[in-house]
Amino acid sequence: TTVGKHYRLKGKTYLYKNKKLTGIKFEYLPKTEIVVQKHISAGVDKVKVIKTGRVAYIKSSNIK
Repeated sequence: TTVGKHYRLKGKTYLYKNKKLTGIKFEYLPKTEIVVQKHISAGVDKVKVIKTGRVAYIKSSNIK
């Protein structure tokens, strides 16, 4: 994934409140548009959901 680029979610996906992918989780539907803000680790990205403005963390494999 590229920071600043728009992507869509592959399927029904959970976004998490913290970077360890624990705590409060938010469920999003397939094809929800997101923007990658920062790479946290090889498998985790910080993203912003375009429609709601929510900033959360996601497993990189859930992004297409």
